[in-house]
Parts: sequence; C-alpha cells; structure tokens
Amino acid sequence: MGNDISVFEEGELEKDFWKAYGPKNESWTEFFARSFAGLTKILMQPSRMEYEASDVESRSEDTDFRHQLFSIPGAGGEGERHQLAAALWSQGQNRVGVTPRPVVLYLHTNTRCLLDAKEVLPVCDELGASLLAFDLPGCGHSEGNLTFQMTQDLHQVVLFAHRELGYKEIVLWARGMSTAIAVEYCTNSVLKPSTHTPCPDYSIKFIVLDTPYTSVKQMVVDGSKAIKCFGLSIPETMVRIACRVVRGKVSARLGSDPFDLKPLRLVEAAAEQGGSGRAEPANASLPPCHIFSAQNDDYIPLSHGHDMQQAWRKGAECGLQEFPGRHFGERNTELLLGAVNDIKSSLVFDKQKAEAEALATVNVDGFMAGGPKIPWAGVW
Repeated sequence: MGNDISVFEEGELEKDFWKAYGPKNESWTEFFARSFAGLTKILMQPSRMEYEASDVESRSEDTDFRHQLFSIPGAGGEGERHQLAAALWSQGQNRVGVTPRPVVLYLHTNTRCLLDAKEVLPVCDELGASLLAFDLPGCGHSEGNLTFQMTQDLHQVVLFAHRELGYKEIVLWARGMSTAIAVEYCTNSVLKPSTHTPCPDYSIKFIVLDTPYTSVKQMVVDGSKAIKCFGLSIPETMVRIACRVVRGKVSARLGSDPFDLKPLRLVEAAAEQGGSGRAEPANASLPPCHIFSAQNDDYIPLSHGHDMQQAWRKGAECGLQEFPGRHFGERNTELLLGAVNDIKSSLVFDKQKAEAEALATVNVDGFMAGGPKIPWAGVW
C-alpha cells in the first residue's frame, strides 16, 4: 500500500506537490506536463526531420553503394493508402551470379528518418547485402501519420522487397521505438500466421534490435525516475501520476493507448507457442536476434535489453551487446559490426562464393546485370 496513490484524497497529492515545488505563475498540470515533456515528445508525433534527396547518397570513402529513391504504397484500402518514401542502397543489382543477395530492412526510431540507415552500410558491405529503408508514416518525406499501428505498413514494405525487388532473405534492423513494430511483425509469424500468408517462407531470417523496450509503461516508469525536477528526484508516487499524464497526452494525440505496446509479452508468448509445437504452420518460430543496449540510456535502461534477451532465448538464439552510449546519437561502425557473425550464420547467402559465381556476369561499369527496375516516383 505504500506506493498506492489511492491512500490520498482526490487531488491531495497533486496539490501538495505543486505547493512545495511548483512555480507560482502556472497551474500544477502545466508545470507537471512541462516537466515530463521529454517523455511525451519521444512517444508522440515529433516535428518532421527535413533532408534533401542528395543527403541519401552514401559516402564513397566508406562503401561502394549506389542508391535509388522511390515510394512504396502503405497499408490501407483503395484511395486511402499513403505513400512511404524509401531508399535502396545496393552494390550493383540484386543478383550476384545465381545467388540472390539478402537485404537489410531498416526501421528508424520515431524522432528520425531513413537517413539513419546509412550507419549500417558497413554491416551490409560485410554481408554482401543491400540496404532498404523507409520513412515511417508522418516522418521525413512519407505521407500519413505516425501511430502505434504500423505493422501493416512494414508488411507492405516486406512484400515490395519480395515482389518488386526480388529479395528472398531479409534482415530486419530496428532502433528505439520502432523495435516494437519489428517485434510485433516477427511474433505475428507465430501468433497470427494468417496475417503473413502473402509472405513466402517466413523471409525474416534475422532481427537486430537497437535499444528495445519491454513495454511503454515500464519505459515511462524508468524514464520518470531518471528525470530531475527542480534538481530533485521524483518520488515513486509522482511516477505513478507521471504515467497517467503521459498516457493521457499520448492517447489523445495518437488515438491509441501507448500502454497497449508490450513487446516483451509478445516475445514470451511467441517463444512458448513456437517451442510447444502449437504454432501454425509447424515451422513458424522466432528468428535469431541480436540486441544492442546502451549503458547510459536515459529512456530505456539496460534492464529492458536483458529482459528481452532472456525471453527471446526461450524461442531462438539471441545475443546482447552493451555499449557505452545513450539512447540518441550515432552508433560507431565497430559496435554495429558486432552483429555480423550472428547474421551470417542465419543466411544462405555467402558473399565470397556468390562473388566468385558472378565473375562472368559483370557488365562494363562493374555492376551486376539483371536487377530490378526501381521507379523514381511518389513522394520524392
């Protein structure tokens, strides 16, 4: 009962806190909402990150990738489908010899855009893979609005990668808030296989989760404890009120309850069902996983990564790599290359063997012939 706010009279706790610490020129709700602006901003629709098409080009000193820009129709009925701005970086074309290349499909966090995918180009180079990324709805150059229901948009991108681009092996790479989308998509293969019937052979061969979280509620609780309010640590009772404030603001803005997002629960259920033989089809299971967790993350503490790893290991292999960094900021190449060996072990594609097969198919400019024709259209 010690932390249960029901022991206080209605409004008593809020009134006492505002009287002790709140400024005199604003209401308690204004004061408290401002104090937790950082938490609500990361969950709600941020301002669009602006960039130019020329920014998509990869740095020639790092890799030998060519990029193409196009749009992919998102989820929705006829006349309602929004266009998703997308970019493909490839070392030549999809096919190298007779072996199709894999592709890394990158999901940026909700405060960013597809440019963040360029960080993993060295990983793709090491794998011999292409890189496909898109702006989430309401972000960057994409149409639509950011919501917590973006799994179907991801599904449309996966189908596009199969049908239009010809990729068969997909590595899903997600960061921050988007890790929940990636987790839901992969666990749907086990828990809701009917949603994946258009996707052949469960093509998600591997998943990388950069700073995943177990649930939005736990993230808000942990984030609240880390925030300083007028130089004072926020007591547990105030954390509970913070949850109500953040939940109300985000629900009103996005039209859905953020506390319904519970990636850890999905992983636990998928691991149990896949391992018990109840999954349909019988071979449906979680893909292998690699987790990155920042040691100084202000929003998602290390405990989230460890809990996700423990749950994932009950259904598939899962490695965890801690690094001395924060939630936002660039990831250095040495860190990201730590996932390469785990990814390679899950792919049929072998870069050296495929390049040897491809020697007879190289055209005059050194790029592979016979690849897909990508439309430059839509939102660009």
